[in-house]
Amino acid sequence: MWLAGLILVACGQAPAPTPPVEVPAGYVGSAACVRCHADEVARWQASHHALALTPPTGLQGAWDGAVAAGSDRVELGAAPAPHARVHTADGVVEAPVAWVLGRDPVQQPVVRWARGALQALPVGLEVATGAWLDLVPDDAGHGGVGGPAWNADHQCLDCHTTGFEKGWDAAAGTHASTWAEAAVGCEGCHGPGAAHVAAGGQGGLDADVPAADPARWTPPDAATGIAGRADGGSGPHPQVEACGRCHARRALLVARSDQQPDRALVTTHRPTLIEPGLHLPDGRMQEEVFSWAPFRRSRMHEAGVACTDCHDPHAGGLRAPGEATCARCHDTARFADVEHTHHPVGAAGCIDCHMPVRTYLARDVRHDHGFEVPRPARDLALGLPSACTTACHDDRDAAWAAEATSGWRLARRRWDDAWTEALAGAWAGRPDGDALGAVVADRLLPGLVRASAAVALGERTEAQAGTVLAAAADPDPLVRFGAVRALGRLPPQVAAPALAERLDDGARAVRFEAAALLRDLGGSQRPELAGRLAPVVAELRAQARRDGDRAEGLLLEGTLAWQDGAPEVAEAAYRQALDRDPELVAAWVDLADVLRAQGREAEALRTLDEGLGRHPEAAVLHHARGLALVRAGRKSEALDALRRAVELDPGEVRHAYVLAIALHDQGQPAAAREVLDAARARHPASEALRALRTSLDRPGPAE
Repeated sequence: MWLAGLILVACGQAPAPTPPVEVPAGYVGSAACVRCHADEVARWQASHHALALTPPTGLQGAWDGAVAAGSDRVELGAAPAPHARVHTADGVVEAPVAWVLGRDPVQQPVVRWARGALQALPVGLEVATGAWLDLVPDDAGHGGVGGPAWNADHQCLDCHTTGFEKGWDAAAGTHASTWAEAAVGCEGCHGPGAAHVAAGGQGGLDADVPAADPARWTPPDAATGIAGRADGGSGPHPQVEACGRCHARRALLVARSDQQPDRALVTTHRPTLIEPGLHLPDGRMQEEVFSWAPFRRSRMHEAGVACTDCHDPHAGGLRAPGEATCARCHDTARFADVEHTHHPVGAAGCIDCHMPVRTYLARDVRHDHGFEVPRPARDLALGLPSACTTACHDDRDAAWAAEATSGWRLARRRWDDAWTEALAGAWAGRPDGDALGAVVADRLLPGLVRASAAVALGERTEAQAGTVLAAAADPDPLVRFGAVRALGRLPPQVAAPALAERLDDGARAVRFEAAALLRDLGGSQRPELAGRLAPVVAELRAQARRDGDRAEGLLLEGTLAWQDGAPEVAEAAYRQALDRDPELVAAWVDLADVLRAQGREAEALRTLDEGLGRHPEAAVLHHARGLALVRAGRKSEALDALRRAVELDPGEVRHAYVLAIALHDQGQPAAAREVLDAARARHPASEALRALRTSLDRPGPAE
């Protein structure tokens, strides 16, 4: 079978013929499923999955508009074929529209960019009004219209097509991505279907999404008002991991064709945990993290609720209109009653309180899938937004919400209070090791929560070493992933044996993390580890090659070369990474470090200065520059740089620690103690700061 090739249209020119693209082996297309599954295909055809990627004719509006996108400007035109004219600081680029992402509420054009790349534009059509919009109006920079943040080959098409392969050619520096179907088709969830068709529909699907039969639930229990399991099962359902391949914020660690929807997400992906800047400490979404992580920390997930219990897997919508979906498992008479809602009947529904919304891409309103019980008093104490005041009562403040609900049942302590408070304290620089350790050790809590608590231990990790070591061998691979990340904070002699045990872990995210940390500890030079490390390092190299079109892939390539003792190769990779994306701060730091290690101190300092020219607020660059200036003997300038690092990132213990040492070494012990006291106020659990303060209290020549 053959898939029609993309039609490339240069503005003012006729369509240029392109060779066909061969469908990946094993795929047959959704049309082949109609004979046996006509009802499912019919429901699917009008779904967002079926319409995830359409040709330009799929736009539900006119190719006519002009939008300011950060410092750039995008003009859309229809003649002679849909195209975009992009005005940037470097000039004007004209690009043919190749595809359209999404169906509703916003559609986003994808254009054919330089060297074969498919680039999503940061503008979109609001379907309801027909108006063109800047999709990220609060992000003035956008990373540039042609920047890596908008590269559809890497960022979008994997989840808007079926059988996608990113056709990156490192030698030529070109993209030629392919896919089996321009939609999330049957094989997008059930796996390649050729063997299934050849077997007459009997088996042959080796990557099938685990089914979740809604009939496995009993009617709501009379005592609790909540449905129970009729199948005798318990615990989370594996289907959630399959949907997480696209409905999670994650990085792919394998070739697209090697994904395994019937396995834990960490088997083939590196998912984000509950992390500051992306989530609130109770797990609610903050940035665009999609649905997997909020749901993964919910009680519904832990009870075994699967995505298709609420959503029709083929039509994509809810299984029943509105809150009738909730009533399938929750007794309406009990939970819609004023005694439960504390609102007049019909004034507040289930999703108003339990699925608060956030808006992404300017108009895309998404419900949080954590099914959180509103906790106004706790939110007020922790400085978090309340579900009550961010939507319905937006004219009131958090104190009002806490007072208004003080007599309700939700004011009582709940199962998630302890870990929410523990994460909030850690993110504020006040990690309670005992509280976080208790969360990590509690197997009754969601794996995502336990993994997140392990990472959040920070300076308290060593005090909880036994708990972290046990978690690194936990049955839940997600817990192991978080624990292995935490092992990097333990002394090498403690961490290394536990990391070595994880080199054979079935979850790639776990063994990749273990291998990277062991390599940092010099594991490749240890004969007993070198052989076990080799196959995992080979996997890491394959990942770096697949992502060689991204600065992050080149950064990984440079790190592997640096660990191999090949500084020249590492330097070349870091420079390529910066050419690809000068916004990647870590590449500036690593390039300067590899230059320093080669004795090229002046070049290292110039590199840091150049990086700071682009990122004047990057604390890590100021810190690295301060160290470089110390080595150069420019001590006064060094202190200024180290101070600036502390000012920009007071949450980083190392910055204050180094500044205090530098001040003391330059005969300013009082100033050093002042820095340490301020840092210890922010990080009272830090043993490193405590030990240094004790050391500085001893009388010495500087006194």
